[in-house]
Amino acid sequence: MGTAAPLRARWTLGALVSSFPLPAAFPQGPPELRLRPFEARVAGEFTRIVGLRELADGRVLVADEGENRLLVADFRGGSPQAIARPGAGPNEFQRVSYLLPLLADSTLMPDAGSQGRWLLIADAAVVATVFPQGNPFGARYALPLGADRGGRVFAALLPTSASTGPRAVDSLVLVAAHRVTRRIDTLTILRSGHPAAARAFGEVVFIRNTHENRQMARVARVERDEAMLFLDGWVAVVRRATGHVEWWTPDGRLQHPGDKPATTPGSRRSKPEYLDPLSPSLLAAPDGRVIVLRTSPDTLAPISYDVIDRTGRTTAVLRLGRAERLVGLGRHWAYSSVLDEDGLQHLRRHPWP
Repeated sequence: MGTAAPLRARWTLGALVSSFPLPAAFPQGPPELRLRPFEARVAGEFTRIVGLRELADGRVLVADEGENRLLVADFRGGSPQAIARPGAGPNEFQRVSYLLPLLADSTLMPDAGSQGRWLLIADAAVVATVFPQGNPFGARYALPLGADRGGRVFAALLPTSASTGPRAVDSLVLVAAHRVTRRIDTLTILRSGHPAAARAFGEVVFIRNTHENRQMARVARVERDEAMLFLDGWVAVVRRATGHVEWWTPDGRLQHPGDKPATTPGSRRSKPEYLDPLSPSLLAAPDGRVIVLRTSPDTLAPISYDVIDRTGRTTAVLRLGRAERLVGLGRHWAYSSVLDEDGLQHLRRHPWP
C-alpha cells in the first residue's frame, strides 16, 4: 500500500534502547526493584521474543524469533494473530527482528534475513517495504536505530566496498541522516555485533535442558558496542568491552558523565561474560531511563537489569526470577515473559514500578 517515501516523513519517534551498567552512587548500592504482580496475560505461547511494541489500544506487536512469527496480541482475550507471513515478496519478511516505535502507532522492523529490507507497520498491519535503495542512507547494510524529533534518522552502517561488499565486519559506522537536507553526519564507530563478525568476537554454544527436549542457543561474547537513540536526539553509545558509556548531544558533541568515562568493576574481564539469549539486552523506560540487562559468566543465572538515568547513574537494580524475562516497556506497563518447564515463553503485563 503506497510507497516508502510518504511513510518516512512520519519517522518523528523511535528509539533503539541501549546502555550499560555503571557504578552505583549509593553507599550500599542502588535499591532493588521487583516487577509488581501481573494484571493480565496473553493466551498463547512464544519461543523467543526479540521485539515488543505497545499500541495505543493496549494490544502489542510481538516478534517471535524462535518460530519466526510477527504477531499482534490482545490481553483482553483471544490467541495472537499473524500480521505478515515469511517470504521474499512485498510486505513479507524472511526473519523477524527488533521493533522500533514510530509516530502514531507506526512501527519499523528490519528484516533480519534479507539484504537490508525494512518493514513499515501501521497499527497492526504491514503497509510497506523499504528496500535498501529507498532507505534514507541508500545503503544495503543499514541497521536502523530510529528517528528523533529533529528530523534525523539514525542507523549503523556496515562499511562496504563497491567491489567486495562488506569490508570491515569488526566495525559499524553510527550515522544520522537529515530527512530534509539529506545531509549525513557520522557520530562514531561501533564495534560490530553483525553476524559476519561472530568469528572475530568469539562465540559459545550451550545446551539448555528441558523436560521435553534439549534446546541449543548461541550466545556471542559481550564485546560489541551498542547504541541507543532518544526521542530528544541524545544518543548513548555503550562500549561493552571496556564497560564505559558515551553520551552524544543532539548537536553531535561527545559528552561523558562526570570527568572521565565510568567503568564497571572488573570490566576488563579475564573471563568472558554473556547475555541471556531469551531476553532483550536493552529497553527504554517511559521516563527516559535505560533498562540494561546485566552480563554474567553463568548463562543460566537469574536475570538482573540496571536502571540508569541520563547522568549515567544506576538508580535501581531490577531483579527477576530465574524463569522471568523483561521483554518490553510501554507508557504505563512492563511486559515480561515467564518460561514454563518446556522452555516456552508466556507473555504477561505488569504495572511499571
